[in-house]
Parts: sequence; C-alpha cells; structure tokens
Amino acid sequence: MLKTGRPKGGANRYWSKEDKYSVIKPIIDGKATHRETLKTSKISRSQLGIWLKRYYESGISGLENKRKPGNPIAALHTSKSLTEIERMRLELMQKDIEIQRLKKGYSKKEVDQAHEKLSRKNMK
Repeated sequence: MLKTGRPKGGANRYWSKEDKYSVIKPIIDGKATHRETLKTSKISRSQLGIWLKRYYESGISGLENKRKPGNPIAALHTSKSLTEIERMRLELMQKDIEIQRLKKGYSKKEVDQAHEKLSRKNMK
C-alpha cells in the first residue's frame, strides 16, 4: 500500500485553488486516471475525491480554502511594530478568547496550569 501524506510532526501542505485545479484537471479532461493522479500528486484518495466533488458542485470557486493557514494572534503578537488597527485587532481577538474561555467555565489560573502541564510534557 502506498503511504501518502506528510511525515509525522511535519507541517500540513497549503494548497491554493489553482494548485488543486492543476491536480484534478487531467482527470476532468480525461487525460489521466484517478490512480495515475494519486501517484503523481501524492495526495490521499479521499482528498482527491473531495476536490473533485467540490469542483463538480461549484466549479473552481468550490476549491477555495475555507480557512486561512496560520495563527493570526501569533502573527500579530510577535510583530515588533503594530499599527493602531493591528493593535486593536489583537486586543479584540484576546478579548474574544477570554469570553470563550469564560463561557466554558475555565479560569485564567486553570488555563495557565494546563499550558504549563503541556509544556512540561512536550519537553520530555
């Protein structure tokens, strides 16, 4: 069995809608089979099926990513100089996280203890 996907601990690959379309285009045009496409693109069979289904339902716009990669808070938090809008956006995101945490009934102390426990576990 051919093992596909990323190696353990590796980062997920980001596929733009153009990248996805270039993978499925030979199948749509009848120039390649599913099996040939899987071998050349190194994606899983289920992922290929999802892309084809979305393309047939919505065209190339169906291949658009629903989420943007990366952590927006980390990107803003590590920036040395923030504009006023970026600073306010970061503050708003932090408040939203605090609200979600409070809705779930977690205190700041409990969250900090959980983070500390995870960091100790990851250091081993």
